[in-house]
Amino acid sequence: MLKNGLLDEVKTLLAKYKKDLPALSGIGYQEIIKYLNKELSFDEAIDLIKKNTRHYAKRQMTWFRRMEKQGLKINWNKNLAEAEKLIKNLLK
Repeated sequence: MLKNGLLDEVKTLLAKYKKDLPALSGIGYQEIIKYLNKELSFDEAIDLIKKNTRHYAKRQMTWFRRMEKQGLKINWNKNLAEAEKLIKNLLK
């Protein structure tokens, strides 16, 4: 996220909008806002982003397992090309 410009994105958004905007509540945004407000060091913000991402992924996996137990078929794809092909077919 940071390599793709998260820090600059947050700075740009904060120049235009309030920090309590719902779109700025996602993982990464709140941590970088705290860094910019000097509530966290840069390293602490990065560690918190990583931790919050792991927790979110764990909640997603729990949700998917529950859906599978209820009979919903989940297509797990590790191959990006295969996933893109499935999405294109779905959108047809």
